[in-house]
Amino acid sequence: MDKKRLLFVDTFKVIIILLMIQGHLLRALLAPPYYAGSRWFPLHEFLHGIVAPGFLFLSGFLFAYTLVEKPKSPDLFFNKISSAFGLFAVNAFLHLPYFSYRKISLLWERGAGQNLLQMDVLATIGFSILTATVFFFLFPKRWFWWSVGGILLVNFLFWLFPPTGFLHPLFGTFVSPVLSPFPFFPWSFYFFLGILASRFLRKFSLWTLAVALVLMALSVYFPEAKWDRVGDIGKVLFLYGLCQRFGDREPGSFKPLFLASQESLFLYVSHLMIVYGSVFKKGLVYWWGSSVTPVTLFCILIALYLFVYTASFWIFRLRKVSPPLFVLCKNLFFLTVLYGLATRPW
Repeated sequence: MDKKRLLFVDTFKVIIILLMIQGHLLRALLAPPYYAGSRWFPLHEFLHGIVAPGFLFLSGFLFAYTLVEKPKSPDLFFNKISSAFGLFAVNAFLHLPYFSYRKISLLWERGAGQNLLQMDVLATIGFSILTATVFFFLFPKRWFWWSVGGILLVNFLFWLFPPTGFLHPLFGTFVSPVLSPFPFFPWSFYFFLGILASRFLRKFSLWTLAVALVLMALSVYFPEAKWDRVGDIGKVLFLYGLCQRFGDREPGSFKPLFLASQESLFLYVSHLMIVYGSVFKKGLVYWWGSSVTPVTLFCILIALYLFVYTASFWIFRLRKVSPPLFVLCKNLFFLTVLYGLATRPW
């Protein structure tokens, strides 16, 4: 394991990814009689409220950890900007309704391709990286932290006063939970919270756990939807504090699992394509729907874990052993997708 990496951050990432795959698979495949009206399902949903906020928080933490302490340079600027646009491209790929640009454009007025405008987790992370990069290179470092605090405040106001009424889709997708599942405002809150954590919460503190417990208790005591976000902040900070306390140690026999988790983007995309399908192939939800038993679901989950983590591990090895070959394979994949989109008639 690279000693320059923060091991507790890798632990955080592994937990979030495992929860994400399990949660998506359960919601997509488990038959309703096994969870409808049950006592365990609300607890399951409470725990899984950490997944999307955790991904955003972790992305913000790693953004600051890999950028803020480095001297500003054009190469660093373009590296961050290109990573943001790479996330936009992957997000658009996941939302493709058809594998044909001509078909999408001809059927756009009928609603085809409208999902391409939606802000999903990847798009929100991409725009957060774009915004934070501009702030970092535009302002002096001491002002950068104030700008991060300012955007946290703006996000908080969007939580308290969500937009209502007519919004143009191109603008509304950034702020409206009706038009997007994870709009930039307020979901980028967790990304910028991660940036602040990399600066002010780098070391373990019991105060972090105490504040997290209070926030989670408030969300349980107040059932209103607005308080759910407060609880999610508490969950993220609680897991973050636990990982700082107990996760900063060598993974030992779990090292391949931790190495594979460094390919978190591949893990995210591949499991979504397997569970929900893509323009290339239908997913598990098409073939089984909400019909499987808990035992069958457990077997599918283990098989899915093994498949995506094994694939991620070998991608990690390729990236480390032969970076030029890895870049070539990645570029060939994207060029093949673009060529197919441009040339397929329907």
